[in-house]
Parts: sequence; structure tokens; C-alpha cells
Amino acid sequence: MNLEDKRLERLYDYTKFHIGIYLSVAAGLLALVGLAAKSEEGQFLAKLIGSPLALVGSALAMFAAGVAGAVVASSSTECETYGQL
Repeated sequence: MNLEDKRLERLYDYTKFHIGIYLSVAAGLLALVGLAAKSEEGQFLAKLIGSPLALVGSALAMFAAGVAGAVVASSSTECETYGQL
């Protein structure tokens, strides 16, 4: 296996890892917002996480990053060499 194939494989693995991280963190942030909304002790969580609207915006940004990573990952599976990206 030459260097080009290794770089393409590493890009794919790196992108898969980040897709998982982005989508997991976004789900966790949205879960915190839901917990703060339903909790009777929501004051503590509200102080901990700040504005729920900002947290939802952060979660949407993480989701968008996951989608962008998915585009890169799907493109890398169609290429045979790193230069074709």
C-alpha cells in the first residue's frame, strides 16, 4: 500500500471519529437543555449551562459539523487516491 492510499484511509478514519464526537456532543447538549427545562431545580442547570438558546445554537453548529464530516467521509470512499479529493 503506497503513501497515497494510507493518507486517504487516515482521512476517512479521522472523519468517522469526528462525526461520532460531533453528533454525540450535540445530543448531550440537547439533553442538558431538556433536563434543565423539566427539572424543578433548573436554576442550578441554568447557571451551569448558561442561556438555553445559546446551547441549542451550539448543538446545531455541532450537527452542521457532523454533516460536513459526513460529506467528506462519503467523498473519500469514492476516491482511489488522495489527490482525487
